[in-house]
Amino acid sequence: MRPVAEHLSGRSRRPGPGSGAGGQVRPAALRALNQVLGRGAWANLAVRHVLERTPLGPQERHQVTELVYGTLRRLKTLDWVLSRLARQPLEKLPLPFLNVLRLGLFQLMYLPQVPAAVACDSAVSLARLAGYPRLAGLANALLRGYLRRRESLDWPDPGDAVSYLAVRHSHPEWLVKRWLSRYPREQVEALLALDNKPAPVILRVNLLRASRDALQAHLQAQGWECRAVPALPEALRCSHGGPQPLDQLDAFRQGQFTPQDLGAMAVSRVLDPQPGETVLDLTAAPGGKSTHIAELQADTGQVVALDVYPHRLELIRQNARRLGLQSIQTRLLDGRRAPDLLAEAGTPWAEAGGFARVLLDAPCSGLGVLRRHPDARWRKVEEQLPQLAQGQRELLAAAARCVRPGGTLVYSTCSNEPEETTEIVEAFLANEPDFLPAPPVDVLDGFFRPFLRGPWLELLPANLETDGFFIARLRRRV
Repeated sequence: MRPVAEHLSGRSRRPGPGSGAGGQVRPAALRALNQVLGRGAWANLAVRHVLERTPLGPQERHQVTELVYGTLRRLKTLDWVLSRLARQPLEKLPLPFLNVLRLGLFQLMYLPQVPAAVACDSAVSLARLAGYPRLAGLANALLRGYLRRRESLDWPDPGDAVSYLAVRHSHPEWLVKRWLSRYPREQVEALLALDNKPAPVILRVNLLRASRDALQAHLQAQGWECRAVPALPEALRCSHGGPQPLDQLDAFRQGQFTPQDLGAMAVSRVLDPQPGETVLDLTAAPGGKSTHIAELQADTGQVVALDVYPHRLELIRQNARRLGLQSIQTRLLDGRRAPDLLAEAGTPWAEAGGFARVLLDAPCSGLGVLRRHPDARWRKVEEQLPQLAQGQRELLAAAARCVRPGGTLVYSTCSNEPEETTEIVEAFLANEPDFLPAPPVDVLDGFFRPFLRGPWLELLPANLETDGFFIARLRRRV
C-alpha cells in the first residue's frame, strides 16, 4: 500500500490534491477532525461517517484515515509547536481553523514526502474552504514560520522527563508520570513511541472454515502481504494491503477470518475452552472473544454472551452468523446480575452448579490500546480509574459466583494499570479462598513465557508489538 504522503505530495498517478477524488482527501479529514475535537465523536465513527458521504477510492479512504489518526496521535506536540508560533492563545482561534493548522503542521512535521509548499498551500485553500478566508494568510504565515524556526524551537528540557516525553511523544502528562513511576525511562519512551505508530493488522483465522496457509495464500493473491504469527496457530499478521479493504473481501464475508489483536486472542487461549463445555462471557460485545471461544470449541459447546445494550448484542449475532457459528446465545443482562443465570432450571450450567469456564474481559480505561484509538488518550483522566476499578470488582465477584466447582475463571483487561489489574485480582483472591491462581502459560506457546509477572500475564506493546493486556487465570477448588 502506498504511503499517504505519496499521494498528498502529488507523486502518484492518481489525481492530485487539487483535482478529482484526491482533492477531497484533506477536506474529508478536516470534517472528521471537527467531529472528533468539536463534537466529541469517536475517531473511528467520525471517519466512517465522513467516508460514507464522500466519493473516494480505496487509496484516498486510507489517506483520510491516516491524516485523521496521525493528527490525533500528535495533537499535543502539534499544539505545543503552534503555541510557540502564534501570537494569540490557540483557544481563541476558531476550532475548524485550528484543525486546519493541525493538519498542515502534521504534514510538515511527520510526512516528509509532502513538499512544504504543498502542505502550506493546501492549508491556505482548506482555510478558505472551511469558511475562514481572512485567516488563510495566517495559516500560511504560521506554517512557513515553522519551516523557518523548526531547528531553533525551544523544546522542554529533557531533564524534566514528564514534560519532555509528554510533548515529544504527545501523551497526557498524568499518564507519562504514571508509567515513569513503574517502568524505566527507556521502556516508557518505547511505549510512547509505539502508541504513535499505526497498530498492526492481525487476523484470526476461523479454522472451522479455512486453514491458515490457504487463507494466507488467498490474501496474498488479493495483494495483501501476510505472514503467520508463530505464537498462535490461528494468527496472521498483514501489511501492505491490496486494493480492497479486508472487510470487503469474499473471504471475510464467508467468515474465514476476523480482525483481532494477538493479545485479545491470547485471552481466549488462556481460558482454554474445551469442546462441549458451557462458557459464560460476561461483557461480550462486539463478540470477538465469544466467537473465538466458539471456534476453539469447534462450535460444539454453549457460549452465553451477555451485554446491557440490545444493539451491541446484535453485533455479536452478526459476527456469529458471518462466521457460521451456532453455539453462541446472547442475553440482555448486566454482568453483575450474571448469577441469575444459575436459577434457570433445566440448563446445563444450572444443573452443574455453574459454567465450566467464565470470562470477564472487564470494561476498563483502555490505556493499553491507545494506538488503535488515538483520540482516547485525550478523553481519559486519572480520576476515572477508581470508578472503573469499583465496577471491575463488582463484575469479578459476580463472575466468580458463576463458576462451577473445578471450573476456570479468566479476568482480563486491555490496560496495564495496577488499579485495574493486579490490585483487583489480588484483593479478590484475599477474599475468595475457593479460588487459586492458575498460571496461564501451560496453555499457551512458550513465546508468552517472558511476559509472566508472577502468575499473571502482562502484555506490553513495546515488548510484543501487541495491544497492552493483563490476563489472570483462576481456578475454583472442587
